[in-house]
Amino acid sequence: MEKEERLFDLHFTLQGRVMVPCDRCNENVGVEIDGTERLLVKLGDRYFEESEQVQIIPESAHKIELAPFIYEFVYLLIPARRVHPEDENGVSRCDPAVLKKLKELNEQHTVDPRWEVLAKLKDKS
Repeated sequence: MEKEERLFDLHFTLQGRVMVPCDRCNENVGVEIDGTERLLVKLGDRYFEESEQVQIIPESAHKIELAPFIYEFVYLLIPARRVHPEDENGVSRCDPAVLKKLKELNEQHTVDPRWEVLAKLKDKS
């Protein structure tokens, strides 16, 4: 934290492991996060969010709650796609029972007959 006359410049370094549900099998998977964030807190006459990185708090405030900001910083570092990594043989580490069920459901998928008619029209042209 760097403190100036009417401004606090907060720097956050976030490193660690976050447990999130796997997008494929829904079992918990550990995801590494690593990043830095910055938050400016200015003194003013009321609570106000000037921008995503600039917050204004009243001069009479004796503290600021940083937990929501830290939560948001961590959340934004989590990758959009969260799946178990593959092992050294290229096999997914997801729950094998779930993978088997997904494969069965994918094989049972039948094509709507209306699409077959359209595919025939496409093949004629």
